Amino acid sequence: MKKILYTTTILTGVSVLALSAAPAEAQQKARNIQLSVGGYFNSFVAFADQADSFESSSNATSRVGYDSFNIYNDSEVHFTGSTKLDNGIGVSVTIELETDQVKNADAHIDDSYLSLTGSFGDVRMGSTDAVTGVFANSAPAAGATGPNDGDLGNSIIQPSAVSATADTLLGTGNSVKLTYLTPEISGFQAGFSYEPSSTNSDAMPAVGGTSGTDTQQYNIGIAYAGKLGSADVSADLSYKEDHGTAANSTSGIRGGVNLTAGQITIGGSFKKIDAIDSGIEGTANSPEEEGFDVGIQYDAGATSLSLTYLQSDMPLASGTTGDDSVEALTIGATYAIGPGIDLLGTAARVEYSDEGTNDANNNDGWAVIGGIGITF
Repeated sequence: MKKILYTTTILTGVSVLALSAAPAEAQQKARNIQLSVGGYFNSFVAFADQADSFESSSNATSRVGYDSFNIYNDSEVHFTGSTKLDNGIGVSVTIELETDQVKNADAHIDDSYLSLTGSFGDVRMGSTDAVTGVFANSAPAAGATGPNDGDLGNSIIQPSAVSATADTLLGTGNSVKLTYLTPEISGFQAGFSYEPSSTNSDAMPAVGGTSGTDTQQYNIGIAYAGKLGSADVSADLSYKEDHGTAANSTSGIRGGVNLTAGQITIGGSFKKIDAIDSGIEGTANSPEEEGFDVGIQYDAGATSLSLTYLQSDMPLASGTTGDDSVEALTIGATYAIGPGIDLLGTAARVEYSDEGTNDANNNDGWAVIGGIGITF
């Protein structure tokens, strides 16, 4: 311990001396990097009801009974350091911290990446979404939660036997990757991402041989933001491939569009995932899945109201005839009570269906979630 303290003290002293001895011009350039801080804090209360048959102890030797009331937070703090070089190239580093104590205890960093921007476009390297996630448009959803943000499962519990995912997103993992976005041209923008490993290890990816465990991912996409007559339109279409073990080697396509005319926004999205290895198509190990969402939102001053529906199906998830499926319907409301401060509310109905008939593997229920959201 003493050696550590001595070493730390010496290194700190050397750093201070080095900074003091540095030319004034260099110190001035270092100070040109501007630090900005942002983020959000959402706090919710939730009332929910699960299917009695899902909680019943008669369906298994040990079953969990769930309370009907919960309190939870969703919050992050974002730091961005940025500057612009003499040649006009923008350089920035973004670090997003998960700040909820009870979630992600082993991974407090959400995104952390370097970005270079200029007339050539935007080059990003680090832990962040792939281009399929950057461009993604989904059905509009006001309020505390929507079908596509993954939080409905906090209130209406998804049985472990149901493998279908309650979203229409692809490439949203935060493994280290390289992403390039072109400049916008007449409202159009394209991009690609390459993820060398599904793990965030610094070691070379273990993707070959007979025992390789890592998965590599490739993404390409195109997006458009502009006008369609008098309506504002935002749309995207993306494709990805994962290459790893047979069960983890997939291809996927997704797209989405939102149209806003006056105070009304309508939109939706879809995704379809297929197995690259034809030998596992239609088997218990097949990762095939497809889903869609659709919604409408009305904005009037400080108030937003929405109605959103999502369905996702995964056939033969365990080799049994039929589909694992998720269906979700939400009614959401947002009311702005001040700059960056919103009251949020959502009423939701969710049904999880396993291709089997065991009641313990199926659940459906309702939830009412309300809270306050602060963005800074």
